[in-house]
Amino acid sequence: MQGKSLFLLGCVAACASKMDPPTDDDPCVPKPVVPGGSAEVGLGTDFTPIADGQNATVTLGTQGFWMFIASARTLDMNVGSGDREGVVEFTAFDAQNQQVSVDFRCRVREFMPHAGAAEPDYRYLSEQYNVALEPAFSSRLEGTAVTLQVDVHDVDGRQAISRKTVIAHFPQP
Repeated sequence: MQGKSLFLLGCVAACASKMDPPTDDDPCVPKPVVPGGSAEVGLGTDFTPIADGQNATVTLGTQGFWMFIASARTLDMNVGSGDREGVVEFTAFDAQNQQVSVDFRCRVREFMPHAGAAEPDYRYLSEQYNVALEPAFSSRLEGTAVTLQVDVHDVDGRQAISRKTVIAHFPQP
């Protein structure tokens, strides 16, 4: 098992080392923040709000990482599709506020209105986001408090951050 973890960690490191340095038009480069808007981190392939302290089951991903299936929604932010996609970054933290998720940097993602939603102003992340956990942390994950954070930037420069804490559990057989 240790060999598999080292192999996976090596693959992640190799991928990270091949990333191009950020440029001025890189959506991950911080820009001046415009006031307004809000975001909310959620769980599942279809956004489900998180109640602080609720139980959440992790999923074993195809690359061998335990992960939370996360989502997000925004309010009063200029996010959508095409040239209005939002910039998102999901991160997981332990009880000491140390990052325990694999750092994949930010991603540009599409946000859509929710079909049949009672709240027409919300925009939802159009696909799930897999928040992969560091292998060393996964070994002590069961019953642990984990804070999930989403950081969203829109095309107008608004930034919104949401943090919710869940109690992590492995799937039951």
